[in-house]
Amino acid sequence: MSRRFIIVLLLFQLFHHGIAEDTDAMMKYHTENLLLETWKNENDAGQRDRIAVLRSILPEPSLN
Repeated sequence: MSRRFIIVLLLFQLFHHGIAEDTDAMMKYHTENLLLETWKNENDAGQRDRIAVLRSILPEPSLN
């Protein structure tokens, strides 16, 4: 293989690892925020009541 091709492959590998780490960090941040919001909503009695009312009004989706 030519030297240029090998250099390009090495650079691609270097940048790929940097991008993948950033993506993993962002996904972890968003996942943690979603979990916190879920826990907040589970402890909200008013929201549970509103959801119960909506479930009684709205029909169940049919699985066709």
